[in-house]
Amino acid sequence: MTKRSLKQLITIFLPVIKPVLMLRNRISAKGNWVLVLGGRSYARELVQQLHRSKYKIYLFDAAPQSFNWRFASASCVLDVYDPDNIAHIVATAKRLGCKSALMQSDDQLLPIVAEVNKRLGSPASFSETAVGATLDKEIMRDRFSAAGMDLPTWRKSRVTEDLTDIPLPCIVKPLIGQGSKGVAYVTDIEGITKAKAFIQTEMGQDHVLIEEYLPGRQFNVDGVISNGVAYIHMIAEEEFADFVPLFKPCWYLFGIALPKKMRDEIVRETRAALAAVDFQSGAFHLELKFRGDRAYAFDMANRMPADFPKYEYLVHGVSLVEDYLKVMQGEPVAERDMAVKCAHLRYYNYGERPDHARIDALAQSLADAGKIKLQRDGVLLEMTADHEDILRDFLRDVHAFRDND
Repeated sequence: MTKRSLKQLITIFLPVIKPVLMLRNRISAKGNWVLVLGGRSYARELVQQLHRSKYKIYLFDAAPQSFNWRFASASCVLDVYDPDNIAHIVATAKRLGCKSALMQSDDQLLPIVAEVNKRLGSPASFSETAVGATLDKEIMRDRFSAAGMDLPTWRKSRVTEDLTDIPLPCIVKPLIGQGSKGVAYVTDIEGITKAKAFIQTEMGQDHVLIEEYLPGRQFNVDGVISNGVAYIHMIAEEEFADFVPLFKPCWYLFGIALPKKMRDEIVRETRAALAAVDFQSGAFHLELKFRGDRAYAFDMANRMPADFPKYEYLVHGVSLVEDYLKVMQGEPVAERDMAVKCAHLRYYNYGERPDHARIDALAQSLADAGKIKLQRDGVLLEMTADHEDILRDFLRDVHAFRDND
């Protein structure tokens, strides 16, 4: 049975299944109620880990078809993006004795979460600057500049503006958005025009951000922040440019070892960026690239990262969700031992490459030899290995395929 047919079957029997599962979850729970605001599929990893930790979860979900409710003890279908529903959310939180409201990784939901927590008198506070910088990349870069941080060269441009003086190649991206939607790597003025047209027609934005392309290594930094103090949980390497000009995600590598000098530079830049945009509470997700020995932050958000917490738990044995909950409830957190248990590679979009058959065969040969654990999910390969080097050798060999074509 396929995942799609299983979901269809669950939907048919939902009126019977849902209350039974929620009753089971409530009976098995040992912790207090935790209130979660879910949008689309973004809440899944958050509620799943809270469920595993035996909390009673009350889930307001804007997208019940994503089946986030499976991990909840109670749920309510609600447009969590509508400010008119804040009073109802706050009243529910108070009735359940919840000190705060949690969310996972939707930038557009942060203003609602900030206001709900403000009305609850939550120990976790979100500044207007943090919310604004999460939503708008221009605000973020202005704050970076005001704090004296070095930035890749960038400018804001109207979609109707003629451009002739842009250093190429460059990156064109929407001012508001996440998940790399609308982000394009371009090498000529025609490419900029096409990228701007997409952002205007498909995303409804009249301005874009045009940014210098840095060819260096790129990293994600994730963790929690309590009273302005950052606790880094995971540093993962990622690659987009390997799939230019489409600029789709190519791979994420978790459980990596870094030279002390590089790690120290990542930590320095992360702390500088968090301070510049006044992040005070909750979780954070930051992206940066290197030019030489220097790290340059170019994107960040005051929320948890997509589904990365499951990889943090896999490779480090540490729960970002647990610390996020502590921060939101005003409980102390401490530095974590980030020893690496294994390495994990998410390799995307291989099915769209001319050499996809060889990529698939290489991955299968590593699995057959017992060097990796392999899972396939559409155009995604998931590979877990005892050592990072095995996965980096795979990436090196894949690059060699294309170099030799």
